[in-house]
Formats: sequence, C-alpha cells, structure tokens
Amino acid sequence: MSEPTLKVVVAWSEQRNLCSLVRDALRETVPEGELLALGDDATVVHTSETAAALRDRLRDRVLDGDHVFVAEFETWSGHGAGIDAAWLLARGH
Repeated sequence: MSEPTLKVVVAWSEQRNLCSLVRDALRETVPEGELLALGDDATVVHTSETAAALRDRLRDRVLDGDHVFVAEFETWSGHGAGIDAAWLLARGH
C-alpha cells in the first residue's frame, strides 16, 4: 500500500446537504483523526486511497444533481483561525 497523502473532497447539491452523508461514508474507511472538515462542503482526508477510489465510493452515495470532486495535493497554503495548520503539518505538509 502506498503512503497516505492529503486529498480534498468537495460535495454539494442543490437539493440537500451532503456534508454528513459524505463524512459518514469517508469514516467507513478513514479513521476519524484523519479527516478535517472545512466548512459544510469540503473535507480534507489523509489516506493512501486514491482520489479516484474515494470518488467512486462517494459516487454510490449521491443522487442525480449531487456533485463530488476529489483532488490530491502536495502543497497548501492557508490563512485564518479556521485553518488547522497543526493538523495539516502533522501529515507531512
């Protein structure tokens, strides 16, 4: 298995709030301590799963008109008290 990396998962819908649904689905394979919520629509995940594997897992949970975007990243920058820099730095970034 490959080393874990950071991915950002963004899910949104015009019809419903997906934040709990998506985070519950992520918790099935990613430990709670490896998830960081960024508002209602975005979650940062530290996992060895690929972005495509995460997308496919979530695709089964969303309805027509819902949207899921997963991106892997190696660098980040943030500003403001809402950004948990310590959490991010502890995961190699």
